[in-house]
Amino acid sequence: MNDIVTSNSLGAEPSVKKFALEEYISILRYRKWLLVIPVVTLTIVTAFASLFMSNIYRAQTTILVSGGDVSGELVPSTVTNAIEDRVRTVREQILSETLLLNVIQTYELFPEMANGPTEDRIGRMRSNIKITVNGKDMFAISYTGDDPLTVQNVTNRLAQMFISETYGDRQKAATATAEFLAQQLNEIKEQLDKQEQKVAAFKREHIGALPEQMEANQRTLDRLQAQLQSLGEQMAAAEDRKVLLETQMAQVQGQLMAAGSGQIVTMQDQLEQLQAQLTQMEQTLTAEHPDVKELKSKIAKLKSDIGSDQTVDGKQYHVNSVNRMMFERLQQTTLEIRSMEKQRGSIMGQVAELTNRVSGSPAVEQELSVLERDLTKLRETYQDLQKKHMEAKQSEELESQQKGRQFKIIDEARFPEKPYSPNRPRLVALSFTLGLIIGLIAIFVAEHLDHSFRDDDDLSRFANQSVLATIPRFTLEADQIRRAGIIKIVLAVAAALGFLLTLFLILKIGFGFNPFALLKK
Repeated sequence: MNDIVTSNSLGAEPSVKKFALEEYISILRYRKWLLVIPVVTLTIVTAFASLFMSNIYRAQTTILVSGGDVSGELVPSTVTNAIEDRVRTVREQILSETLLLNVIQTYELFPEMANGPTEDRIGRMRSNIKITVNGKDMFAISYTGDDPLTVQNVTNRLAQMFISETYGDRQKAATATAEFLAQQLNEIKEQLDKQEQKVAAFKREHIGALPEQMEANQRTLDRLQAQLQSLGEQMAAAEDRKVLLETQMAQVQGQLMAAGSGQIVTMQDQLEQLQAQLTQMEQTLTAEHPDVKELKSKIAKLKSDIGSDQTVDGKQYHVNSVNRMMFERLQQTTLEIRSMEKQRGSIMGQVAELTNRVSGSPAVEQELSVLERDLTKLRETYQDLQKKHMEAKQSEELESQQKGRQFKIIDEARFPEKPYSPNRPRLVALSFTLGLIIGLIAIFVAEHLDHSFRDDDDLSRFANQSVLATIPRFTLEADQIRRAGIIKIVLAVAAALGFLLTLFLILKIGFGFNPFALLKK
């Protein structure tokens, strides 16, 4: 170790060194100051600097989200946001400028920034607040600052603000939901009324042709057709009787005209005499006088015997006491035929109307089906909205009484007895580790820049020859200057790296500031 031979003395080029464990230990001993200096320096500087760091305290409160006093199965809530969504929404409300400025002014936070822009203080406040979700039904609010009592008070105030804002938002959401459903319910009710009126008007317009009347119409049509057939048979029989009576009347009429013309004239003269006699009696006697009544009866009988000309179906007949009964039967038969013809016309009209109804019933059924389907959908929608509106009103009542989903503080912010940051033991340990790394890097660099031989084994391996003798160590002035320069460079680099890394650790761990964030902007 004390005797060296340089590679230049043999005129050969240096080769890559291969180290064994003993050689590593030898290198550490030889260059121990390159390791000791950065380790001791960084550790002492960090430990000393940590004494001047401000203590940062943190307080945390935990909030539990409970289901409420009333079971959700009995009264479903219309405000069912997930905790993450509620935290995300209320986070924006709590971190609003108005609320944060109120807290800053209440607790006189950041007095060193009092003369600066308000936005800077609000931004500082936001960076110190953290809201995290713990499981499905809990979340935590934490705040960091340099005064433990203020940190505790601010954290509790933020939790109260969170709960207050959440209750207010839930009540507003429940009210808005109920109002929206009420508006929708009124609109659907108007549509339902209009659709019901449309269906009723359609049924009135197509009364008798509706699908539910189809079977009754068919039965009525069958019955009318049977009546029409029976009436046709009756009319045929009546026509036969009429023809027979007309034939008989014609025969009797011929006999009367041939044999009784003189008798009719004598009876006519007698009738004129009786009428003249009645005229004389009426001048002296009243109409109720027995003689007057008797004379009127004789005149009536004589008129009946004489007969008169009468017409049936455009045919003229002379009717008297002989053929009067036959004539009356002819008249009755003719009236029956006319009545049956009228009845047949009425039935045929009904048959035609029912036939049209039956043939048009499929189209009516299709159109009515569309109307009733729309009506059914509106009724279902209306009933569904009625149910939802009732649930929304109940939910609104629950929220107004704060019996719905509740937010409870299960762990209030406690007075922080020890600082959250800086973690001085951790800083010292990290600085020691960092100094160790820097020292090892310095040794590695120095070894690769130093091409001298420290013992005869190095020379033997390099020259592939046995060493005959060794010369005691001596140092030339040029070598001393070169070595001193190398050591200075290595120490300067190590000190600079150590200072920069120490500064970074202080800013990052001590103050929570990341210098690399400035490079991203």
